[in-house]
Amino acid sequence: VANTGFSAATKTATVTVTVTAVPVATVSVAPDSSSILAGSAQQLVVIARDSAGQTLSGRTVSWASLNASAATVNASGLVTGVAAGSATITATIEGVIGTATITVLPAPASITSLAVTPSAATVTVGQTRAITPTVTQPVGAAAATVTYVSSDLAIATVSPTGVVTAVAAGTATITVTATAPSNGSFAPTTVSSSVVITVVP
Repeated sequence: VANTGFSAATKTATVTVTVTAVPVATVSVAPDSSSILAGSAQQLVVIARDSAGQTLSGRTVSWASLNASAATVNASGLVTGVAAGSATITATIEGVIGTATITVLPAPASITSLAVTPSAATVTVGQTRAITPTVTQPVGAAAATVTYVSSDLAIATVSPTGVVTAVAAGTATITVTATAPSNGSFAPTTVSSSVVITVVP
């Protein structure tokens, strides 16, 4: 092979490629309307599409409630009912907005009624008398707790289980309070009743 005295030259070309994301044409929120109870939650889903109707993924969504006193929404689109009313929830992607209407209904009470036995009693000093509360609740409500408070500990005391002890002659009122928290389906509820205790020597 003859040596010509020349070497091969290497040339490099640089090409710049710009990738442009397909613009968002429409944003929709599902469900676009929903009714929930105060204290409960509803997950919303956002769908972004281009001008050809193709679904777009990987876009950043900003959520907002236009009436936070009725319903709030977090960064993941989870709506929580706050109080009875209506709220428009917006989902914004690259300046394009989709909306959903959330109607918040008042949650039913967790306690239907509180009955106390006896409603009044006469107890001799040094003796005890038990108070029996009957709490009625709807099926599915969170369990209620009951507390007892005496208006005058010098006359009568009451234990955490509702046993009254007569201390000195006079009259005291025992307030019985039943409290149940919200569990998403029922509203937090507090109901009170009273028992008049007359202490005799």
